[in-house]
Amino acid sequence: MIEAATPAAVPAEGGAISIDYEVKNPVEGKRLSAQSDDAWVKELTVGDEAVTARLEKNLLADPRTATVTLRYDGAEAVKVSVVQEGYLPFLIQVADITMSDARMTVYPEEEGMYIAAVDFAEGFDAQKIAAENKAIFAEHAAAEQKTLAEFIAGYAYKGEQTFHPSRLSPNTDYVVYVYGIDSEGEATTDVIVEPFKSLPVEPGPMVDCKIDIVAENLTSTSVKVVFNPSDPTVQYFYTMLDQAGYEDISKDWPGYIYEYMVSQLTDDGLPLSTIVMLSCSVGQQEVQSKTLQPETTYYACAVGVNSTAMINTEVAVQKIVTPPDSPIDYGFDFDFGEVTATGARVTVSPRDVRAFYYWNVMTEEEYGEMKGDESKIAAYFEQKMIEQRKAQMGDYADWYPLPEFIASQCSSGFDGPDSYTFGTLTPETTYYVYAFWVDEQTGEPASVTAFSESPFKTEKQVISAAVAKPSLWLTDGDDWAELNPLGYGHFKGYAILGARIAPAEGAVHWYSNIYKASDIASTDDQLLASSLINSKYYMDKTSYNLSYGVEWGGDYVIVSVAVDAAGARGPVQRVAFKAEKSAAEPLESIPGE
Repeated sequence: MIEAATPAAVPAEGGAISIDYEVKNPVEGKRLSAQSDDAWVKELTVGDEAVTARLEKNLLADPRTATVTLRYDGAEAVKVSVVQEGYLPFLIQVADITMSDARMTVYPEEEGMYIAAVDFAEGFDAQKIAAENKAIFAEHAAAEQKTLAEFIAGYAYKGEQTFHPSRLSPNTDYVVYVYGIDSEGEATTDVIVEPFKSLPVEPGPMVDCKIDIVAENLTSTSVKVVFNPSDPTVQYFYTMLDQAGYEDISKDWPGYIYEYMVSQLTDDGLPLSTIVMLSCSVGQQEVQSKTLQPETTYYACAVGVNSTAMINTEVAVQKIVTPPDSPIDYGFDFDFGEVTATGARVTVSPRDVRAFYYWNVMTEEEYGEMKGDESKIAAYFEQKMIEQRKAQMGDYADWYPLPEFIASQCSSGFDGPDSYTFGTLTPETTYYVYAFWVDEQTGEPASVTAFSESPFKTEKQVISAAVAKPSLWLTDGDDWAELNPLGYGHFKGYAILGARIAPAEGAVHWYSNIYKASDIASTDDQLLASSLINSKYYMDKTSYNLSYGVEWGGDYVIVSVAVDAAGARGPVQRVAFKAEKSAAEPLESIPGE
């Protein structure tokens, strides 16, 4: 019978081992024999009390085990396991772990280049990473017009190195991996891996704020959600989640919020506090969700967030279950009142809160030409939008995509009935109210046009005797700049247009503005008067100056109109002039200062 002791594990560097043994009831003249089929076990020698051998250096990262078989005639053979530790060409130290950062230090055992990086533990394959990196390095080398060797020489590490990952996700498993590399991108060592886990995000100091969430106007595909915090100064983040998203995020709200905010950081971008401010809201907010699915569960959620991206209130949740799919009602209800010679109050109520729509009024003549012809209405609408975009944006109109401009002119059913008081209608004219749904992406009509069942007719225009006479007040921008260089230095070299208004008896209110002569050459008095009154330009001012300068020599017109106690306007007053420097009045002080 053979008894043998298992030796202690041998370091990767190799060296001598000794296997102590004893043969029970030995027979004179017989000797113990030892054998191993593992080539790295060398110089196997049998002594009187021990078997010795020398192990070669283990160049692999994994430990390895050899078997030494001891035999003696008449006794059962004994197999002894000899374990040698794996060779670690690199020692990896991970310290100072936080929820988004860690400090990695690599201590190489030998000289040479190596790659060190951090990756997600899930899906990481140490057997494939070197080949995957080589392909990536080749792409970068080509993009930078370098050889692969040149790129690796500038990218790989040498000697002891400490580095930080770009940014970690909280409460996540990672690995630091390191391997030697040659100039051709091939691994020269095994890939050494050190796992670690980032810390979870904890809530910040809590504040006394409760966020109420109310769902309104729920349909099978849309809802309006109102978020209302009890403290209007607390900034909060809100979102709408489906069932799967809610279950996932609810596992770690602090981590989700922190990761969302931190993911927007860049090396040369905004600070975290500003990102939080821009991503969050304060006070009551109304949010429209228009792309929901029928018979589906959603969760409207909100939570307070401090300037360091940590939550500081309880998470408010409102469960929302959409009803079965319901047909869309594309209809509208119309109401109008307060009709005058040039104005009327009109209210349009969509019958479906999902409506995204445009509405306006058209004359009886236009109604007769277009009713029932949707192609004509679509062309009429497009041309109207093009002209309106030009009127609002001038020379910059073509820079603003027409679909986006159209969307800005539309109304939403989520906001309830839409009312507007017109002020520039034509007297003694019959109007119909019309409305249709609009495609938010293309800006094109998306439904049949609905018209009011009955029209309304504006009253007869009564022109009163109310008058506010304008006169020119032209000054030199050089005088403004000299009197106040800091405030009006930009006036230098320009004409500053202005007017004085003298209201006559009977003028209760008056309005005025200055136009380029070419801009209003074909504009009638009715439209000018309605525009001035409706926009309240320089209302009841006895004098005014425009807030910008113009080139000398241009042709302009001062326009004014007054209304009496009954609200009836008087005749439109026009004073044409040329902005000539010889007509400028000297300026001794800045008006109003």
